[in-house]
Amino acid sequence: MKRISEVGRSQRMRIIETLKKTQGLSVNELGERLKLSYMGVKQHCDELERNGYVDTWRRPKPVGRPEMVYRLTPKAQVFFPRATNATTIEILHAANRLYGHAAGEKLLYSVFALKAEDYMRKLRGNTVLELAEILVKIRDQEGLYVRAVEWRTGRNRGVSLADL
Repeated sequence: MKRISEVGRSQRMRIIETLKKTQGLSVNELGERLKLSYMGVKQHCDELERNGYVDTWRRPKPVGRPEMVYRLTPKAQVFFPRATNATTIEILHAANRLYGHAAGEKLLYSVFALKAEDYMRKLRGNTVLELAEILVKIRDQEGLYVRAVEWRTGRNRGVSLADL
C-alpha cells in the first residue's frame, strides 16, 4: 500500500497513532509520550508534514509565545479503519446474490457474535465506566480509536463510546 510505505518507519506510525488520540501535541509532548528525543520526533514530524499527514498550528500559552503543535490532517485518516466500508458492503451483497437474501445478515450475526464473546472474555470491571475504559483499550488495539464519554439526562446517566 503506497500510503503506508510513505510513512515508512514504525516511529512515524506511533506518532500518527498518538496524535489520533489528541487534539494535537508539541514535539516535547510527543517525545515524552513516546520516549523519543526531541530531534528524533522533530525529524519524523517534518517528514509526516512533507507527506501531508500532519500540519502545525500555534497553541496559545498563558505566558510567552504560542507553542507549535502537530495535528493529523484528513489524509492521515487512511490509517484508521472505519466501521463500514465499500468492500464489506459489496461482500454482503455478493453473499445475498449467491446464497439467498438472508446470507449477509447471517454472516454479520456470526461475526458480531464471535466478537461479542471475545469482548466478554476480556471485560472485567465493577462499574459501567470501568467496563467502558477497558473496551476503549480493546478498540484502540484494533485500530478503532474511541473514547468513553459519560452523560446525564435528567435522572438517567450512562457511558457512550465516541470516535476520536
